Amino acid sequence: MYFIDHKNARKILIIGKGDGVVQKILEAYSELGNLNLIIKTFDFAEDLHPDILGDLVQINNLIKEKFDVILCCQVLEHLPINEAFLVLDQMQQISKYVIMSVPYKTITIRGTIKVPLLKEFEFCIKVPIWHQKKIGMVDTRHYWELGFSKSVSDFKKELNKIGFNIISSYTLKKDGFKYFLILESGKFIYG
Repeated sequence: MYFIDHKNARKILIIGKGDGVVQKILEAYSELGNLNLIIKTFDFAEDLHPDILGDLVQINNLIKEKFDVILCCQVLEHLPINEAFLVLDQMQQISKYVIMSVPYKTITIRGTIKVPLLKEFEFCIKVPIWHQKKIGMVDTRHYWELGFSKSVSDFKKELNKIGFNIISSYTLKKDGFKYFLILESGKFIYG
């Protein structure tokens, strides 16, 4: 959470509890640093035993408290794109910051160049697999993916349009199939 004063980032909402590993890591981080983080989970799957159970599209009706940060990784692509942006817009009422990741379909070429007497150079080239306005689902689980049914630039424009400031966006060299964004809400009001 380098983008905000971590001393003030105490309340975290994890959307999409999954196997619970993110929650466990944050709890361990909190304990090691004596941070006293308040971590809550949101999911629609009752068997995962989230703190808040419900339909993500109704998040504003289900959550009345404010959070410092929302983590929403590999969740929104399970909703049609218009519903995903509706949910993102609702998140701005709940938290000042949103850290998210979505699938990023690319052809990734990685390698290392080593020239004698010079420093080793690593490179990573990512080429989106752009498929013009694909209608229907990308696969049996995803309605959309960046680089395939939605370009990164169009996705960012829509985030700006609904009020988000994009603090950072990136992919990882070793796992180029997820696109990460750190967002600041333009609509969040404390209280």
